[in-house]
Amino acid sequence: MSDEFDCDIVANNKADFVIANNIKSGYFPILLRGATTWVGNMNFDVDECCQKNNMFRVKLKKAQEKLKETSSVFEKMAIMQSFIEDAMPWCQAKDEYERTECIFDGEPFSYMVDHKYCICAERAAMAQYLCQQSGIKSYLVSSIVEISSGEKGEHAYVVFEKDNHMYVYDPANTMKDKAPRIMDTNMDKIIFGDFIASVNENSDVYDRKKKNCVGFNCRADDGKKFIYRSYCGTMENIVSPSRLKAVRLAKAKENLNAQQKNKSVKGL
Repeated sequence: MSDEFDCDIVANNKADFVIANNIKSGYFPILLRGATTWVGNMNFDVDECCQKNNMFRVKLKKAQEKLKETSSVFEKMAIMQSFIEDAMPWCQAKDEYERTECIFDGEPFSYMVDHKYCICAERAAMAQYLCQQSGIKSYLVSSIVEISSGEKGEHAYVVFEKDNHMYVYDPANTMKDKAPRIMDTNMDKIIFGDFIASVNENSDVYDRKKKNCVGFNCRADDGKKFIYRSYCGTMENIVSPSRLKAVRLAKAKENLNAQQKNKSVKGL
């Protein structure tokens, strides 16, 4: 699954839902705003950016030093968010055409930073890079995100693991006080594995009407509800963490009953 990208794509539902691991440097998949288009050769090379942009290198080094000073995962996220807000300002609407052009020209990450062309994809990739630097198991994810207000579109974010539980860290959408937006996915590590399998299950199905919709809901502390899902399918028949958990529990119960039945037969 990772032939097209210089990273480990663990789940790929044909651009509807993509989950990638090991984003450190080199090439990573990037999704253009407003279009289900993946560009496989976007150069996200942190070392190159540090060589060309002295200010970025200094800011990154300070952030990395601060990350080493705390063991709290959530404090680390706050440090990451502060660095991202400072060093990777959001691409303005007037520059979106230039951003798209430079992506197709294969411009490196340093170019994106210098020209202030970063959006959710670069921010999520940097967050995932810093998570790995900090020893936090994480994944770069892109899917459709729908906010309770009705706003919907392709979006990149990070899913990370803490105490065997999976959370969303969305570095492109801070809380009102600029605190990092961190939300519970309602998935433990095992169910998240089932979720990845569900994304991959119909990755070769090109007809959206025949695909299963997969996704999960998160409610932020400020009351906003985010729905992270594939573009296909409907919310009524979505493959959700709760359904995956129910299936796993049913299989566990079935296995237990089979074991007890085998013991009873052997005891006769």
